[in-house]
Amino acid sequence: MTDLTDRDTIHTAEREAEEEIGLKSEYYSTLGCLPPITDSRVIMITPIVALLNSPKFVDFRLLLNETNEAFYLDLKQFLYAKNNYKMLEVGDHFVTHHFDIDKYHVWGVTAFQLIVLATLVFQQLPEFPFFRHGQQLDLKLVTKQLKKHFQMCVNYTKKDEIKQEFDRISRLK
Repeated sequence: MTDLTDRDTIHTAEREAEEEIGLKSEYYSTLGCLPPITDSRVIMITPIVALLNSPKFVDFRLLLNETNEAFYLDLKQFLYAKNNYKMLEVGDHFVTHHFDIDKYHVWGVTAFQLIVLATLVFQQLPEFPFFRHGQQLDLKLVTKQLKKHFQMCVNYTKKDEIKQEFDRISRLK
């Protein structure tokens, strides 16, 4: 959750990662963010995507009143509908995606965003319908929109650097 002292959504994610699982920012590089999404409680979630500097961070320090467990799953598994996947229709307009991978159950907004991220990273559509009534994602459209959003997010996090460079260039004219 955002604190009043957080500078932006990326700062919130960095603070939360350190508080909840002990992952300090020196262990990863922030790549950008996915578009915000609202969960069933009408809470706005902005997923921040980062790349670990080493293959696996293992020194988890869980904040037990907020985090039960931390684990790794292969992102590509969120594109396949083997025995580990089901989609449930919720009301007239929504679906929830559910994955049982190893001993973990990943569902709802988390599963949704991991499907979107896997689609973008691997440039491959999931082998199951993404929306109601068998509708699939449009890979070209998703890629174009997410790359644009990612770039805006990265540019925003570097806004001070960009402003300084712009000011420097402007002074040269």
